[in-house]
Amino acid sequence: MTGVRVELVLTAVVGLGALSIDMFLPSLPTIAAVFGAEAAIAQLTVTLFLMAFAAAQLVYGPPPTASAAAGC
Repeated sequence: MTGVRVELVLTAVVGLGALSIDMFLPSLPTIAAVFGAEAAIAQLTVTLFLMAFAAAQLVYGPPPTASAAAGC
């Protein structure tokens, strides 16, 4: 993978997380109203999203890095 391509992929991954939260947060009152949940429960979805996003980066980040280092 070239240096420019790696930079583009990393930028896209960082931007995806920020874009997802920016689109998700304004919908919290609607989510709470539609599902009849309290605001605190709707806010818990943000915590779960961030935890899942972090876990995905831990799971999918190291294997490609290790395989790329082994091939060098």
